[in-house]
Amino acid sequence: MKRKTVADEFIKIARGPFAPVYPVIAEQIFKKTGFKEGKLVDAGCGPGGLGISYAKISNMDITLLDISKKMLNYAMEDVNRNNLADRVKTINSDVHSIPLDTETINLVISRGSMFFWENRVECFKEIYRILISGGIAYIGGGFGSNELKERINKTNGFKTEKFIGPGKEKIYENELITAEIKNYEIIRDDTGMWIIFRKV
Repeated sequence: MKRKTVADEFIKIARGPFAPVYPVIAEQIFKKTGFKEGKLVDAGCGPGGLGISYAKISNMDITLLDISKKMLNYAMEDVNRNNLADRVKTINSDVHSIPLDTETINLVISRGSMFFWENRVECFKEIYRILISGGIAYIGGGFGSNELKERINKTNGFKTEKFIGPGKEKIYENELITAEIKNYEIIRDDTGMWIIFRKV
């Protein structure tokens, strides 16, 4: 009998209750940042739902980066299913040490991953390093809208307060300051809680 992994369990969620979330968040990121061309990294992408959704509404060259090879295998299934292999590739790596050149990426996005990074300060530094001047990072967690959040939580019992509950902004703000990132904002609204910073 084949043993199920964390990736096997998560893919059911990503392709099931979470499926409507990624296109909504991708549109919100696009409206906020305006990036339609250039290079994008989905950091800690899991099975790639957010990065793939962004590929569908832009012409960007997209890198799906995750520490789990199995997650990336699932991601490539969806990349190929959507005929996006010419613009979407994967890198099996850790956000703490991103194997990309300095100042080469226009946009870094990430949903739900930062809460599991062992050292967020180092990850923020790495993300800032790979951004070009004027590049933007859009990182955090949420479901895109209160309606989606309530529907998913009601059906599946997910609890997000541990990660984006009251008072969490101060923790993340202190980490950004420690990472010497000055041009940032932390948004908490119906879409979730998001850290946005720009490379100057």
